Amino acid sequence: MKLKRIGMNKKGVSEMISYVILIAIAIGISIGVFIWLKDLANVNPKIDCRDGTSLRIDDVTCNSNIITIKLKNNGNFNVNGFIILASDDINRIPTTKLSAIYPDGAIPTTPGYYDFNTTFKPSDEPREISFTKEGFIEIIQIQPYIINEKGKIIVCEQALIKQDVSGCGILSYCGDNIINGTELCDGSDLNGNNCTTIPGGFTGGTLSCYPQEDPLECTFNTSLCTV
Repeated sequence: MKLKRIGMNKKGVSEMISYVILIAIAIGISIGVFIWLKDLANVNPKIDCRDGTSLRIDDVTCNSNIITIKLKNNGNFNVNGFIILASDDINRIPTTKLSAIYPDGAIPTTPGYYDFNTTFKPSDEPREISFTKEGFIEIIQIQPYIINEKGKIIVCEQALIKQDVSGCGILSYCGDNIINGTELCDGSDLNGNNCTTIPGGFTGGTLSCYPQEDPLECTFNTSLCTV
């Protein structure tokens, strides 16, 4: 009878040890999950510009290989520069980096980035910046940035703007001797026309094309046509 009681006591101790081990395992797992969640919650927030940092495009002009943009700081804070990208398709995300033409002739070290020579303040007058381009442009994208005290660029994620410049892009082709967009002619390319094939009742003479940057660029010049 005594032996049976000893056996029952051993069984009870074993069960208690099992419970203790299970509890210890559960506590260990809980601590691990807690540490993981704590680390997850302590992820450093993404650095961004202050709300109210903004640029506005007031005007865009262009010729065969240069696009000029007039910008206004219409926000509440200073801006140090901006990223500019372009695309030849208005339905695509701009990815082509434009290179700036600095007034002092300095060559940009990073295409697609423009650093203002002095901080652009909200109280400043609009600034005009020119960029070199190749071919046709339909849309540009501008995103301002600031430079912190450590010299690091902080891109303003919420201040991205896009501008449809397709009209400017059409004019940009004038001068390449290839008819594009709304051009009636381009250089020596008259699209097979002469004085007698265009409206005006001309009977002869010499038809030509107004050159690039003329107010009537890439339209027919009928000054030497005869009636």
